[in-house]
Amino acid sequence: MYNNKKRISASEVNRFTYCPYSWYYNRVYGQKEIYKRYKNSGVQYPNSTNNFIKGNKFHKKYHVKYQVVIRVQIIILLILAYIGYVL
Repeated sequence: MYNNKKRISASEVNRFTYCPYSWYYNRVYGQKEIYKRYKNSGVQYPNSTNNFIKGNKFHKKYHVKYQVVIRVQIIILLILAYIGYVL
């Protein structure tokens, strides 16, 4: 076993909540051994740049939608305040 410590760090807890298998294999084999086996298997890492770009696009769209909702709410509040002021 690569890591036979009895204590578990906060980062290990986070890794476990994300993927228990990832945590287990990192704990048993260690990151270097996993990388070596993965490299020898011939499988290539997924292109993380594409995932980063996709994530940025998603968050940009989400932020624009959020801004629209906030602006509509402000306009409604201003209209209601004006109606309350006039009455």
